[in-house]
Amino acid sequence: RNDRRWRQRIEGEQKNFELDDVSPALNAEKLTRPILLAHGRKDGVVPFSQFTAMERAIDAADIDEDLVRKLIIDDARHSFIDKDHEKAWYDALVRFLADHNPSDVNTPEVIEAEEARVKAEAEAAALAAEEAAALAEAEAQAAAAADAKVEAEDGDPVEADVGPDPGSEETPADAE
Repeated sequence: RNDRRWRQRIEGEQKNFELDDVSPALNAEKLTRPILLAHGRKDGVVPFSQFTAMERAIDAADIDEDLVRKLIIDDARHSFIDKDHEKAWYDALVRFLADHNPSDVNTPEVIEAEEARVKAEAEAAALAAEEAAALAEAEAQAAAAADAKVEAEDGDPVEADVGPDPGSEETPADAE
């Protein structure tokens, strides 16, 4: 019953309509535009065999491999609703469009430059964090040295290890 309704929707009012005439797999040799094939291996609506049939048809038609992109998500069903599946789909789609339908802001060069910029910012932030930690450590040591100097001037015993005097060649180990 569902098959009959589906066929009526596809065939419409046409007489002598043949599904083979519009089958992508049976017309693969006519492909001249880029194509992105995406399928979930656990799809219960469109069998995975449809994907492999299209894949075989493209291979047999000797389509330029630069025109065809494929995305197979092993544990995905018909819709890529899982967060990871959705991300994989959109990443593949954005890359496909950047390569085959570039805009001024979506070219592979722009995408690569943006990825490099983000990486450089992350590296700069990590370096800044390391420098801030080193500065905080130096400030803490300077504060401890200042406290030790004040205590020494007051005649109180000094227990802080602040290292040798800058003019001395003595190391903290020698001082002990």
